Amino acid sequence: MTTKATTKTAPAAKTTPAVEPPASTESEFYIHELQEHSRTLFGVQPEVFNGALLHYKSNKITKTEAKRLIRAFLTKEVK
Repeated sequence: MTTKATTKTAPAAKTTPAVEPPASTESEFYIHELQEHSRTLFGVQPEVFNGALLHYKSNKITKTEAKRLIRAFLTKEVK
């Protein structure tokens, strides 16, 4: 009688394929459109909005990026 040698192999580790996160799926808006609605969208006056985005290079921006720039502008230390 011959016996087969059985070897147990460890189950293959589950690997997830390397998937790149999709490019920003958030909509971009023209800065002047967001400025017109800055009070309702961000709770700041248009003048504050303009100051926060003074050095922004593009003419389109996402709401999240605008909020981040406004928050940074408002918390900036005054010298």
